[in-house]
Amino acid sequence: MLLNSSPHPTNPDCGIPVGIVRRPTTHFVKTIAITLIILLFSTACKKDSPQSGVTTTTQTETITGSGTASTNAEANPPKKTSEPTTLATPTQPPTTTLSKATITLWHSYREEEQAALEQLVAAYNAQGGPVTVEAVPVPYDAFVDKISVTVPRGKGPDLFIFAHNLIGEWASTGVIEPITPWAPPELLKQFIPSTVKALVYEKSLYGLPLAFKSIVLFYNRQITPNPPQTMAEMILAAKAATHPEQGRYGLVVEAAKLYFHAPWLFGYGGSLFDDSESPKVDTQESIAAMQFARRLVRDEGIVPPGLTGFMVASIFSEGKAAFALSGPWFRGEIGKDIDYGVATIPTLDNGAPPKPFLGSEAILLSKMSANKPEAMDFAKFLSSDSSALIRAKVGKQPVANISVYEHPDVQADPMMAVFKAQAQNAVIMPASPAMQAMWSTYDAALQKTLFGDTEPSQALADAQTKITADVSRLRR
Repeated sequence: MLLNSSPHPTNPDCGIPVGIVRRPTTHFVKTIAITLIILLFSTACKKDSPQSGVTTTTQTETITGSGTASTNAEANPPKKTSEPTTLATPTQPPTTTLSKATITLWHSYREEEQAALEQLVAAYNAQGGPVTVEAVPVPYDAFVDKISVTVPRGKGPDLFIFAHNLIGEWASTGVIEPITPWAPPELLKQFIPSTVKALVYEKSLYGLPLAFKSIVLFYNRQITPNPPQTMAEMILAAKAATHPEQGRYGLVVEAAKLYFHAPWLFGYGGSLFDDSESPKVDTQESIAAMQFARRLVRDEGIVPPGLTGFMVASIFSEGKAAFALSGPWFRGEIGKDIDYGVATIPTLDNGAPPKPFLGSEAILLSKMSANKPEAMDFAKFLSSDSSALIRAKVGKQPVANISVYEHPDVQADPMMAVFKAQAQNAVIMPASPAMQAMWSTYDAALQKTLFGDTEPSQALADAQTKITADVSRLRR
């Protein structure tokens, strides 16, 4: 930890300064004088200047939230350099003695991710300490509502796992607790910096990062042996694989969701907010992105309408889709008999790389938990390097821990390298409360354009009006 403290300026060696002239006098006077001088400078040595704040030193890595990293990203372990992230000074140091308690953890993991989490919970409980953890799976579609309703009433979990994009709203409404007191700089150094940065809201840290997630291109090798390098190649292969009468499609994706539309939106230079953080969704670049998405659905006919996440997984697992756009969680949902690969999303027709959202998935602390120190003990365990290795190997997660990518087993997983490469061309999801006014309205605009008759320019103009009004009311 870097503190704004230093030795007294006049005694850098904590000794009596050179140059003091002692005048001849009696033995008694000399003794008194020397004693006073020693006491004076001994006292000065013990003084520290006031601490004005705490600066955590994290490590810079090629995965950033700006989306400006090189398109030729490699999957080598992150390079370590220093980049300061300033957090608010902790005012209540955490308790070091743990009490006997049962901690409830909510999550929406499935398949391999759930298996890895349950393995780690069992390992933690087997240590025989005073804290026991109970992991409770909650369906993803109901997760946000359950947290928002139960936690303020004191009936929710102590800890829960979710992406960072709601921390602004949850912090503002008293759902989550800042964990800055439990997160010294030495702890944060183990994580990829962008995963920590995403969890900072108004100079307080809300959660410890577990994984970073963005969508990539999954392809069925039995239909398309090699991944396409350009969007033109992908569309050509997808059209050849599309036979709606047989229930076969070129590309399966939740096309009318902003989260899955983001690669086109940011790839074409579109935006959600301007430099002043005001909503700005009706730019020409955003219109071009929506026109491209509409082309995939209506003109090329390679994307079926009305897909949910479950339907995307089912169609791809049945071998009835050449391509799918999804995230690392998708690996655990694909049928075991499907020969598939993953690749970064192909270059757009404007020559730019698509830029999906980058999410920092974290373990968050409930504001209403009666056992915060005990809960944070498990949070540190789950986010540690040793636990992250299990989550990477068993759960197939692109974990936030830097050292894990130096492990031979992780380096041997070519898919993990793809997720890291795609993350270098990704945009951190905004976590401000204003972003929550964006999702449903933008989704509605996509639905009206992709599967309705509304032109992209009109749909986005209508969305701009509604989102602006909603954000204005939110900020009053």
